[in-house]
Amino acid sequence: MTVTESITYGFDTPKHLNEAITSVKKTPRVVGINYPLTSNEGYGAFNKATDRNLLRSMVYQFLNTQTGERPMLPNYGIDLEQFLFEPLDEQLHEEIVEEVYTAVATNHPEWEILKLSVFQSNETSSYKGIPGIVIILNIRIRGDEGSAIEVQATI
Repeated sequence: MTVTESITYGFDTPKHLNEAITSVKKTPRVVGINYPLTSNEGYGAFNKATDRNLLRSMVYQFLNTQTGERPMLPNYGIDLEQFLFEPLDEQLHEEIVEEVYTAVATNHPEWEILKLSVFQSNETSSYKGIPGIVIILNIRIRGDEGSAIEVQATI
């Protein structure tokens, strides 16, 4: 049996629309969950983040994840809590900077640290009024000039 006829449903896209559709350049977008976790009222789902907001969430989450805290990723995180209750002198400052650079290079080689500031907080931490250590990290995704963000974490 030979098929000699076919039925086409719908219609062809007009040429002026076809040219407009094919000329649109789509940039890939990565979507993730915004951190810290908050619910999206009315939808019952978590808020989503994209682009720089997603990177900010990822860096904030990374700085607040202790190594060994994640069951399936035991080496993920950064050991900042080991520096609590230590006087912030030059040696401790260098150790914190080295810890941050090593953890980022090990866990997120796609990130590039632009600037790292470590100083003692003027305010007291939530633990018995002891001053905390503030870490401000300016970071971006390697090769993406527009992705630079600043994240602050206090230990």
